[in-house]
Amino acid sequence: MSKRQLTTPLIIHGLNLPESEREVTVLQRVSHDDRMIDESWLQKLLFNYPSLLPISEIESIFDIPRPICQELPVGAGAADLLFINASGYLTVVETKLWRNPEARHAAVAQIVKYASDMAHWTYSDLVDAVRRRRKDLKGDPIIEVLRQAEGEEFDERSFIDQVSQNLRDGRFLLLIVGDGIREDVEQMAAYLQKFPTLGFALGLVEIALYRTRPGSIDPIIVQPRIIACTQVMARTVIEIRGLLNSSDVVVKSVEGGGRTLPSG
Repeated sequence: MSKRQLTTPLIIHGLNLPESEREVTVLQRVSHDDRMIDESWLQKLLFNYPSLLPISEIESIFDIPRPICQELPVGAGAADLLFINASGYLTVVETKLWRNPEARHAAVAQIVKYASDMAHWTYSDLVDAVRRRRKDLKGDPIIEVLRQAEGEEFDERSFIDQVSQNLRDGRFLLLIVGDGIREDVEQMAAYLQKFPTLGFALGLVEIALYRTRPGSIDPIIVQPRIIACTQVMARTVIEIRGLLNSSDVVVKSVEGGGRTLPSG
């Protein structure tokens, strides 16, 4: 477990009363072994309440995500959750409960593999994959979700262009979300160096769950926090066309690569 432990939250009733008259409830952390909480429950929670994801603190350009689908088919597997915001930036989420000690090592490789596969997709490929999961929506299911969420101000053409560009660049926000993140940040950084051409950012997010009293079912208090995240780095590409002279050299600044930074 990370050394950056969560402290125990309190619920205080009667803050304006004398200290002796206040009612203080010490919350009880839900155990990682609690079988009432499973990955399906966590997936649905994040899909229905995407504001739980601290995206603005990791890469703000991906913020205000709209839930698109669960279990997005990618290659031989399926990404747990897909979100897209109105600016055309995609967030892919893998949920992991940390009962299995091997899960944390496989999660990073798994989600990066999804990103690598999706970087070969066109916008039509993405729509086809979403359509296989969102049979409740007609036409382009991604456009339908964004149109409902954004209203008349939604710029459909610019959105499709930006999504297409982000797919080509492999620019995604990848989040691994679990009830107890224990990934070694240095190992994660070394792994990411194997994918220098992709422009994704990666975050590890812990969702701590608390009860007001031991053994109770409701209510559940949800406390997200960032364990670690990458920072997308800009790189310069020099393109030489034909014979080398000043008019044939084009310098481009693009996003890609990254280094892992601990939160806080």
